[in-house]
Amino acid sequence: DAEFNRKKATSIQFGFNENQVTNVNLTMDDPNHADNPHSHFAARRPAGAGYPTTLKKDGVRHQQRLPDGTEREIVACGLACSECFSGKNLHKILSPAFEKQREVMEALANGEPAAPLIIHTSSGVPEVLPEFLDALALHLPWKNKDELDWCVSLQLEGASAVSAAIDMVLQVNIIENKQQSRLKIAVGATSYHGPPSTSFGAKEPLWAKNNQLIYPVPTAYGEYDEEELLAKYEKFLDEHAHEIGVMLFEPQWGSSQAALPWPKHLLKTYVEMARERGIKIVCDEIMCGLGRHGMGTLFVSEAWELDPDAVTFGKAIATGTYPLSGAILKRGRDVLHANKCSVMQSHTYAGSSTLAIMTATEVL
Repeated sequence: DAEFNRKKATSIQFGFNENQVTNVNLTMDDPNHADNPHSHFAARRPAGAGYPTTLKKDGVRHQQRLPDGTEREIVACGLACSECFSGKNLHKILSPAFEKQREVMEALANGEPAAPLIIHTSSGVPEVLPEFLDALALHLPWKNKDELDWCVSLQLEGASAVSAAIDMVLQVNIIENKQQSRLKIAVGATSYHGPPSTSFGAKEPLWAKNNQLIYPVPTAYGEYDEEELLAKYEKFLDEHAHEIGVMLFEPQWGSSQAALPWPKHLLKTYVEMARERGIKIVCDEIMCGLGRHGMGTLFVSEAWELDPDAVTFGKAIATGTYPLSGAILKRGRDVLHANKCSVMQSHTYAGSSTLAIMTATEVL
């Protein structure tokens, strides 16, 4: 029974069905096994465990080789919304970046100066950045787009984009309202804004996150009384609004809540109650942005008229082929510029990739 349960648990992790489990060599999960090809790799599974190797894919159909050498085809759904194109569509979107890389490779082979495929942004920015900014401007989630002094910080993945949004919103708030005491971040009780050990979010696996507070949210896993929930939320605001600078919302949750959207009316009520108390709103749309919500706009924030102070995007913005994410500040660029304030959440690869930016422009 113990061995069967162990095999069954492994089948869940790898995505096998129970009839296939008996053919899997479970010793390949042992980091000390001579034939384990991933014994020195540490990621989502226990350190040193064997992983399926994806050999080819066509949309959601993936061909994999298992750690014991056998092969299979699976249908991979979800994957954190990291992809949304395949086949000929993906080919069309990737082609400009592919041709740019070909040009660079030819110049390098000839010993000639070449356009940078990546550039440290303390030195300069990619030549293709203005085209991306023009494409993004068409999809800002605010009504008065042309009147805003907006700006965008480009990052590599979701957690950094969320940090950049908070960074910019807090800086503007401190400059304009002198609110040095309101520096805490409010996060939902089931929220996920990046790896839980180091990012904002409900889970605290390593240490207490003293710079955040957790507010009550509706759950996808059972019934809840809306009036009771709003009463708890109002109590939370009464107790903590004076110390909260930014409240994070996921208009559509990720895997923590089965990718379900908030009830629209309830989310709008939450946002307005926070805004009435002077709290700035950041909508984290890393998972649900890029039109994946099906409401005809790039962002849920626009479709539901949430009017956030900042919004994040990421995942498939560069088709999932290149890592790219970002945070858009609704207004405050001029304030930051006048006070010589930069985005503190900046680093070597913040908006540095020519190929990622070209691809994101095609996606938009």
